[in-house]
Amino acid sequence: MKKFNYRGKFNKNYFEGWYIRLTGKENIAVIMGLSKSNDPHAFIQFTDTKKVIYKRYSLDQVSFSEGVKIGDSKLTNNKLILNIDDISIEANFKNVKELDKKSIMGMLYYLPLECYQEIVYLDGEYEDGTIYMEKTYGRKFPKEWIWIQSNTYPLSFAAAKMPLLLNKYGFYCVFEHNGKQIILSSYKFGRIKINDSITMKQGKYKLIIKLHHINPVKLVGPVNGGLMKRDVWESLESEIEVELYIKGKLVDKSLHKNIGAEYEIK
Repeated sequence: MKKFNYRGKFNKNYFEGWYIRLTGKENIAVIMGLSKSNDPHAFIQFTDTKKVIYKRYSLDQVSFSEGVKIGDSKLTNNKLILNIDDISIEANFKNVKELDKKSIMGMLYYLPLECYQEIVYLDGEYEDGTIYMEKTYGRKFPKEWIWIQSNTYPLSFAAAKMPLLLNKYGFYCVFEHNGKQIILSSYKFGRIKINDSITMKQGKYKLIIKLHHINPVKLVGPVNGGLMKRDVWESLESEIEVELYIKGKLVDKSLHKNIGAEYEIK
């Protein structure tokens, strides 16, 4: 699976990380990554909505022979084995849903962006609940961004101010409706408006998301050159109100809980 594999898009001054969410009996997020910056190291970052652990490793403790292995923890495209401090988790993935298309980035992958993202699994199951997996890599996080992820309404959304767009928002949103994956995005000439809610329009579709950011915790993200020094406030307990219109007709109005969400808007 190319979307899961180690990219190594740059030789230096970059970060690369794999993000996995488990929602159900447990509500946790795990990031396994590396920073090839002026403070080079690998790391595992963990949160369960109450605490955050950021554990450092030397780069020689990382291998990519089978997925990504850091220390005694390992993430593959069908399993998570996590062993850090007093936390031990093993989750086996099944009934996973990949994207119907090659990449959520589309042609944006070939442009000189600050940050790139791939959705590995839009949805899936493990023994005690659901999973979501993505990976992110690049030089740094954008200046301003919003990220929302849901399993109950299978959805992944990201928007960021992009220098190439004169600091206007570029975005993508993939969601399921009646078993069909629908992608709204800048590269498909979709339009977005962000105020108290997020409104996206593209062709016959209009999707409105109202986010309630609940109980965020402070994670660590990358600044310029892949240095892990940025505060990132992420919630695993947010809620979203969704309205989907097709050809002007309201076809879905629903509330969803246990949403992953983070944003930085100045």
